[in-house]
Amino acid sequence: MSGVNAAIEIGKHSLEIALGSDGVLFSEPNQSRAVTRLAKRLAELGCERVLIEGGSHQNVRVAALRAAGLPVVIINPRRVREFARSIGQLAKTDHLDARVRALYGERIQPPVRELPDEQNQILRRLWVRRDPISASAARVVALLHRKREQGPSKSKKAEGKVPSTFILRP
Repeated sequence: MSGVNAAIEIGKHSLEIALGSDGVLFSEPNQSRAVTRLAKRLAELGCERVLIEGGSHQNVRVAALRAAGLPVVIINPRRVREFARSIGQLAKTDHLDARVRALYGERIQPPVRELPDEQNQILRRLWVRRDPISASAARVVALLHRKREQGPSKSKKAEGKVPSTFILRP
């Protein structure tokens, strides 16, 4: 590795890329073909790390960069803001943000972490989906307990509204 820290600022319409804190600064459109082209260019440079701020909208770009064999580091946006404040960088543009991220990579040298394997990614997605489902099931159980405490319903139509799979049997 040549030691270059590439930093990518992802904007709505463009990607701002800084190759080191004092190196080349260039833009690419925020499109899938451009991300593929960028991954190829960064792979040819042999970057030490590629820094991107964390967020759900970056997942596709991170996957494309990692598929190209690049050492992607997802960094905490708050830490980068604090770093920028500590060096007196208060102005905020996409170009400056990319430069600050590259400098952050050079000075802090955040570690490159391996992606979780496919099974762990699936489990993580299931775990995230579990909470809303569990909360919904708890609300249904609470409703059914309240209905049971109120006594039998007077209308047959009202009984049919609760799915039979949720009816508690004594």
